[in-house]
Amino acid sequence: MKYYPLHIITLVGILLLGFSAEGQFFSRQVTHTPLEYYVLNNTDQAWEKDPLYAFLSVEQDISSEDIAELKEELALLTETLIEKKETLSEQKLVAYLYKTVQKQYLKHYTPISTFRKTLTEGTYDCLTGTMLYAYLLEQIGLEYQIYETNVHVYLKVSLKRGKEILIESTDPYRGFVSNQKDITSRENKYRAKALKGDTNMTVGTQVYTYRQVLHQPVSLMEIAGLQYFNRAIQYFNQKNWREAYIALQKTKCFYGSSRIVELEALLEDRLNTKQMYAILNQEIHLK
Repeated sequence: MKYYPLHIITLVGILLLGFSAEGQFFSRQVTHTPLEYYVLNNTDQAWEKDPLYAFLSVEQDISSEDIAELKEELALLTETLIEKKETLSEQKLVAYLYKTVQKQYLKHYTPISTFRKTLTEGTYDCLTGTMLYAYLLEQIGLEYQIYETNVHVYLKVSLKRGKEILIESTDPYRGFVSNQKDITSRENKYRAKALKGDTNMTVGTQVYTYRQVLHQPVSLMEIAGLQYFNRAIQYFNQKNWREAYIALQKTKCFYGSSRIVELEALLEDRLNTKQMYAILNQEIHLK
């Protein structure tokens, strides 16, 4: 396994993260749909209009009709949940939400899925499952916090009197965790796995191990950007360095992390500086 000296990773981070999302303009050449072009170049505005725009921007073939249908479907589910909120306790409401989403959407676990595929095909991963739960929780006014590790995402719901519920989207049978001891046990397992630094990236014939260990709170907007990060990893594993680099730049519209710096360091070893600046200047224009 190849390790990169800390000073190289730091230098690459300063150099490349200096081109923040606010300082970049994504050309139509590197965006696949009008939605993606709009979201990447107006991220905050798009998020304020509807987070679903950000969730769906990663799709390469989505139409305005598709977007409208998905919005209507989630609006109907939200209405049902708001009605249930009038008669159920908070814990029972979250339990109802958990079971409904599991039954209706989370049917086939598939590593590195997308939000649209979760809604339309029932394929999901921890990221898209958590996105869906968080979106619905926000729509019905319940507080929650999303947590990210090196290879996992989950959330906790905050109820009255300090009570919490952990939702593990990838566990259809024991993913609704309301006992505090069980929540602590789950989180200890997440931390232990995070300490190993494992990833879903391969360098040569070995699995890459992150230098930075993550177990941190993140926002819904940030994990929306993780869809692009996952796509960058897919391209990286396929040795498609150019597309991996572009997907990573798109990630930065939503999300900043040590993982981005590390992946850029790996790409810097494969794309020379001239190639990277060519992409930045010709396809992702500096504002």
